[in-house]
Amino acid sequence: MVKRSGNRWVFELIRPGASEVFLAGDFNGWSPCATPMQRNIAGLWQCELTLPPGVYRFRYRADGQWLTDYAAYGVQRNPLGDFDSVLLVEEYPRLVTPVAKIDTVRPQPTAWRTRHRRLRNRPVTLDVPSAASRRLASAPPVGIERVVEQSRQPAGV
Repeated sequence: MVKRSGNRWVFELIRPGASEVFLAGDFNGWSPCATPMQRNIAGLWQCELTLPPGVYRFRYRADGQWLTDYAAYGVQRNPLGDFDSVLLVEEYPRLVTPVAKIDTVRPQPTAWRTRHRRLRNRPVTLDVPSAASRRLASAPPVGIERVVEQSRQPAGV
């Protein structure tokens, strides 16, 4: 399994019974002993590499036996008829914009900003309830017939 950790790549292989595991691929010239992996207590072998952007083929070599990582980004048949694991390394995204660029960038006016400015300068009008609606609001809840009847009466009664 291959995981990204920042701008580094962590290769992992679970092989508790192995005595030695190596990583070989395009990044080290397919040298079977150039990149040794470290074992932890649970039998997980790990190796951490920094790779430039590109597509890399690789395989693990555990106790002299070549192994394919099917949990990688894909597999590709090699000239010997076996499968190599494929790793796609994309450029690591920059999380911090340089300060000089932040100072020089000015936001462009957009339609919503212009609309907001126009609305902000308008006078505010408040709806004041009429006498009839205040009378209906203060009346105890009754059936709809009574409300219609009250609304038809003149305001002074």
